[in-house]
Amino acid sequence: MKSDMAYNQLADMEWRRQDNRKAPLYSRCVIALATVATVLLAAMAVYNLLTPRVSSSHPAPSSSLLLPQAESCSDPCKIVLVESIPEGLEFNSSTTHPSIFQTWLNLMGEARSSVDIASFYWTLTNKDTGTQEPTAYQGETVLKKLVELSGKLSVRIAVNTPQQSQPQDDLRLLNNS
Repeated sequence: MKSDMAYNQLADMEWRRQDNRKAPLYSRCVIALATVATVLLAAMAVYNLLTPRVSSSHPAPSSSLLLPQAESCSDPCKIVLVESIPEGLEFNSSTTHPSIFQTWLNLMGEARSSVDIASFYWTLTNKDTGTQEPTAYQGETVLKKLVELSGKLSVRIAVNTPQQSQPQDDLRLLNNS
């Protein structure tokens, strides 16, 4: 059986129908994008026309203009990071870590006008902790140094309001010195 019509596969016909549907969709998207871009450009142009220009009476800097050199800092202050590391604990690193005890002594030794301390609580002596630790001498030494300094410099200490169960002997000693 012969037919005058050419054989077309159904799949090809289906693709053609989908292509015919997509073409108007693509053209609509292009038109919408072009419209949005045009509106944005027009808005930028209006904004540039309506905003005042900032004019300066100073001339624009030139490459030959030399800026003043910054003065070197003569302030002897320095920052040292100190951590509370338990006594006898050693880290396997080449960095040396100053103890808090040594850092306190250094700070108090270098103080010229005041020592200001902010702390949650104070337990510098064995009496405060109710123990007999051999390392308490460090806290007792710091406390004695603070008492000495309070006669020469302004020593101010801010602590949380002590609870009745917390010892306050250190603070009383400093307050009375």
